[in-house]
Amino acid sequence: MGKYFLEKSGVFSVTVVDNAEDALFLLREQHFDAIVSDYQMSRMDGISLLQYLREMDSQTPFIILTGRGREEVVIDALNSGADFYIQKGGSPAALFAELSRKIEYAIQRKQAEAALWRSTEIFRTLVEQSYEGIIIVDYNGRILFANPRASAIIESDPGIDTNDNINALDFIIPPAERERAVSALAGVRNENEPYYLQYRIKTLRGNELVVECIGNEIEFGTRPAVLLSIRDITGQIEAETAIKESEKRLRAIFKHTPVSLILVSLEDGVFVDVNDMFEESFGYSRDEVIGKTVEEPGLLVADEKWDAFYSKLREERVVRGMELRFRKKSGEIGICRISSNFITIENRPCILSSVEDITDITDITNTRASDSG
Repeated sequence: MGKYFLEKSGVFSVTVVDNAEDALFLLREQHFDAIVSDYQMSRMDGISLLQYLREMDSQTPFIILTGRGREEVVIDALNSGADFYIQKGGSPAALFAELSRKIEYAIQRKQAEAALWRSTEIFRTLVEQSYEGIIIVDYNGRILFANPRASAIIESDPGIDTNDNINALDFIIPPAERERAVSALAGVRNENEPYYLQYRIKTLRGNELVVECIGNEIEFGTRPAVLLSIRDITGQIEAETAIKESEKRLRAIFKHTPVSLILVSLEDGVFVDVNDMFEESFGYSRDEVIGKTVEEPGLLVADEKWDAFYSKLREERVVRGMELRFRKKSGEIGICRISSNFITIENRPCILSSVEDITDITDITNTRASDSG
């Protein structure tokens, strides 16, 4: 009768056996989404069958359908892991309609639990193997979970024991940064806003690091918490500082070199920078030339030698000691020795040129040649 009513809906395919031993044999051979069992059967009752399956770690939904309505039987069934207990009686249509609903619900619940377990396992695997440090803290900063990478960052060996009431805020060195962290946690809690901050921390072994921290609100178990993704950027910060110091030194060298230096963009031919000696030698201030092409201030004097200069620079990417005529802001025209080559500044292709005014040297040489003649 049960098979007839359940399959009539078109939802279920039902296999029937009339004792627990045959059911166990069948379960070893096939997979079933749910089990419906009577309570009173020969040799093994329904609760004993249920207990045996649960001991074998079977989590298949199990429903007891019986005419026995004693309270102790109901309690025993539910305590043994039954999903539902349904008592026989009344209209068969109503009884099996209720059974159908309970079966569907039990299967859906089990599938949802299995999906949640799979997603949890996937998440745990990703977190455990992540190169990023992952720490979950409560809103007071107490560490609830830490992956191996996080333990390595704070130099905790073998790992962070979450039973020790370790507080993530205690690792942050300056008090002002700890206050920032407290405010950030409050912001996540009150406004549900993720945050990105950098902190200087001291590890358990006393080493100082700079860490990048991204925080988002999550639920950990049944409690609200904050998931912190942590990355050690100490090396990056040190490298950036070294680069900035190097750039600072190079700018100082460029600015104060006792030879006129010109930096021109290769893409559009405009001045990118000039040094102090250029301003002194040619009379143009930086503001008068930066952003303009080399032709606009009237610096270049028309000369076929310029064509030879550009041709050599294009072909060989470097020019050494070519003598060309330049016009100063005063209108005076002089002879300069120019050396140029291609360089890249902040991913921008440029031409760096040193320009040495040799007008006086040329005049002296010409005068001596004339005297000799």
